[in-house]
Amino acid sequence: MGLFRKLFRDQKLDPNSLSQAEALAAIAVAALAADGYLLDEERQSLVSAMAGLQVFKKYSSQQRLKLLEKLFDLLRQKGAHTLVHSAKDALPPKLRETAFAVAINMVMADGTLVESEREFLRQLEEVLEIPDAVASQMVKSMLIKNKG
Repeated sequence: MGLFRKLFRDQKLDPNSLSQAEALAAIAVAALAADGYLLDEERQSLVSAMAGLQVFKKYSSQQRLKLLEKLFDLLRQKGAHTLVHSAKDALPPKLRETAFAVAINMVMADGTLVESEREFLRQLEEVLEIPDAVASQMVKSMLIKNKG
């Protein structure tokens, strides 16, 4: 069992407490917190990303903002590890790669990728059970996307 899984064991929210959309957003919120800072541009990047995802099409902008506040509160109360593991349990396998892609985009929102963010992505890859080759290609693609 990997270190990240050991850290997450027995540290979950109620498995029914997050919808699929909330779980996807929870992964993104945890990604934003990976470097220990939350810049306005990162928060805005998350709001924009949510608006473009199919799982949030039925959410108004007000509902998305309310959801983010709920998730930031959970992050402060329970920590990123609990939030990520609980989100994983709520995400169907088909949305785990989407969540990983959103997380990559979030950690790169400020234009830098620090070691704590790299480590977060490595751990998230393991928790979400993303195959190494897929994760590597996704990171490479996002690096190219965010250069411009």
